[in-house]
Amino acid sequence: MDDDQYNDLLKDDKLARPANCDGLAVVKCNQLVCNLLPPNARTNDNTIQNFEMSVVKSATVLAKMVTKVATLEKEMKEKGSEDISFIIDDANDALTLLGQANRKIHLTCKGFVKARVEK
Repeated sequence: MDDDQYNDLLKDDKLARPANCDGLAVVKCNQLVCNLLPPNARTNDNTIQNFEMSVVKSATVLAKMVTKVATLEKEMKEKGSEDISFIIDDANDALTLLGQANRKIHLTCKGFVKARVEK
């Protein structure tokens, strides 16, 4: 995917965070701390935030998919159809892994910033 397609996808309204998912957001560096950092550290922080954005947007799509599948599952149960709860379980596992990846990205970035400040 080229950069223009990627940027258009990030701006798409269907990737907007659901109201009940406050944790699906990129963690920004405190502006006071950011102002103390050398330019290359700020650049690195922005680069890592771009990685984090992809993880957060992926998790957003997945969270919305889980909601749709849960609704579909409820309708299917009412009709006596096959149980598809395993799909929700798998999607929730994927959300958990994306959340952990996002946390690790954030902690790594925080460690880099801390190391730069202590120098």
